[in-house]
Amino acid sequence: MNNRKSGSVSTGSIGIIGRFILVTVTALAVCMPLGTLQADSLWTPFLNLSAIHDDNILFSRTDAQDDYIYAIEPGLQYDYSREVTHFHSRGSAYIRRYQDNDDLNDEIYNFELNGDSNLTERFSLRGNYEFIKDTTLDSELLETGRIFVRQDRINHRAGLGTKYYLNERMSLGLQGGYRDVAYESNSNDYSVWNVNLPLRWDLITQVDAVYISPGYSFRDSDTRRSKTYDLQIGWDHATTERLKMNLSVGARYTEHENLNNGSTDESWNGVGDLQLSYNFETGKLILDFRHNLENTAGGDQVNVTRLVARLRWNFTERVGMELRGRYVYAKNEGENNTDTTEYYQVGPEIFYNLTENHVIFIAYDYAQDYQKDLQVDPRAERNRIWAGVSLNFPI
Repeated sequence: MNNRKSGSVSTGSIGIIGRFILVTVTALAVCMPLGTLQADSLWTPFLNLSAIHDDNILFSRTDAQDDYIYAIEPGLQYDYSREVTHFHSRGSAYIRRYQDNDDLNDEIYNFELNGDSNLTERFSLRGNYEFIKDTTLDSELLETGRIFVRQDRINHRAGLGTKYYLNERMSLGLQGGYRDVAYESNSNDYSVWNVNLPLRWDLITQVDAVYISPGYSFRDSDTRRSKTYDLQIGWDHATTERLKMNLSVGARYTEHENLNNGSTDESWNGVGDLQLSYNFETGKLILDFRHNLENTAGGDQVNVTRLVARLRWNFTERVGMELRGRYVYAKNEGENNTDTTEYYQVGPEIFYNLTENHVIFIAYDYAQDYQKDLQVDPRAERNRIWAGVSLNFPI
């Protein structure tokens, strides 16, 4: 029987999350003293101020409401680096206030930390943790491309991985991850466990590596439970400081269980990841592609294909522009399920560097969500305009 409780993280889940976070943070803390060079630490308090006009604040398909939003985001970033150990953490509170719809006033909390260390010449350790408290119209929309009634969402994500070199060119890894998502109300909380066992070969070119990685994941929500077995092959390529690429493709087999009626199902599908970054003389291009299984606030498990692109172009030392685009295609898992959605988001940002650490900007984006199975009002659209300043104070 499924004992997850909608609307809050259960006591059992909190215990699991706490133990996983404790192991991750402890492992990172143990690594901190290692290294032979003088430590290089940098504290960076920051403050972001912005004003936004949104012509569809609830991203509604009908009866769009517009409003002005004023936001202030104080935060702190910490970076630590030694010869064999690196550590990064960042936390912020994004305080959002609406001019007319003050019942939507809220705060978004975001905290992340990650670190890695070469414990010996052959053995290395890597860990990460992320906490986000926002709404279903923020990070979930970007992940799944699906619109749900706005409500608070709490997201914990943690990971821990090791790598051991069997010889000069071959290494074996073990990577584990855990995610827990809880909603304010009327939605399906869920958790995801996953583990991978990558076997990697560093090629003689010294800029390429290939790997094969079997994996297993377990998803549990208020309405569905699933087990997934997957196998991926990958290629990492870094010719110079300018170009870096990570590519993996594979297949997965998933067994599903509907907890409402006890029915079971199975499915086959592909998985894939591509991360590419290219630095050129006056800017940078980043591409991020992913195809995999995701959970949603509606209790569905969906195949999500997501492409994110960013192009940053510096016209001068002070003035530049960034173009951003996102496309998300989501289809419900299941042979007889044809529910599909498409989400587009695109827009430019123009910025001016007042100093090395102080930037003013103005930005615009257009977003559209299209739900194919709706006969009436299948599209939701919104336009947003930002103006603001970003201030960093490195210590």
